[in-house]
Parts: sequence; C-alpha cells; structure tokens
Amino acid sequence: MLRYAFGPFRLEPTERRLVRDGEPVDLAPKEFDLLVALVERAGELATKDELIARLWDGVVVDESALTVHVSRLRAALGESARAPGSIETVPRAGYRFVAPVRVEARRRARRRASRAPGGPGRGRRSVERPSGPPSSSRSR
Repeated sequence: MLRYAFGPFRLEPTERRLVRDGEPVDLAPKEFDLLVALVERAGELATKDELIARLWDGVVVDESALTVHVSRLRAALGESARAPGSIETVPRAGYRFVAPVRVEARRRARRRASRAPGGPGRGRRSVERPSGPPSSSRSR
C-alpha cells in the first residue's frame, strides 16, 4: 500500500483519503482522482489529454471540465492559479505537480494473535520523489 506525503498533506489512494495536519480534506471524486494522477507523476508533465483520458475514461469532455477540477483541487489545497504551490500550469500542455513528494510504502500487517504491536510486518519504507522539471540527462 502506497502513501504520499507533501507539505502538511498525506494522500492515501487506496483508502481514498487526503489528510492535512491530521484532519480529513473533503474532495469530490474527480478532484481526488486528479490529485492522485498528478502526485503519482510528481515532477513530470501530465498532459491535458492524459488527464482527461484517466479521469473520464473514454467520455468526451471539453478541456474546460479539467480546468474546473484543477481549480477546485487548488482551492482544496489552499492555493490558486495566481499563487500555485503544488500544481504548476504548463500553458497549452497540461499540469505538473511540483511540491516535493515522499512516497511511503507500507506493508499490510498480518493479523495474528501472536504478533506483538509494532512487530514485523508493520515497517515503513520512505522514498523521496524529486519534484520540479525533469533534468535533461533523464532519458524518456
């Protein structure tokens, strides 16, 4: 199970949960799916076409629908297009999640009566994911 952490936020895609400083953040399903799509590709350009295909799965929608959901997501994160913090607009191309993201891989604990709390199976592994524009040395 993967969890993502950025700024004061923790994102748990499999639980469909976003938490800010321990408090749940209410997101509509499309905004949640959009956030997951951007965070999973932190530092990389997510094109408008890629995001529309992922969020609407074959349904024909106008780009303005995506723009509305990005705006709502920014508001939920406490930012705006004029003062972006996490989501960068790449004009005529798409969006990039630019906040530093930590990926935390958690193993699911097996439920055994003999296992002590905090014992094996409860470990976490944290990996820092780079943010910002990809370097020119990275192959595509």
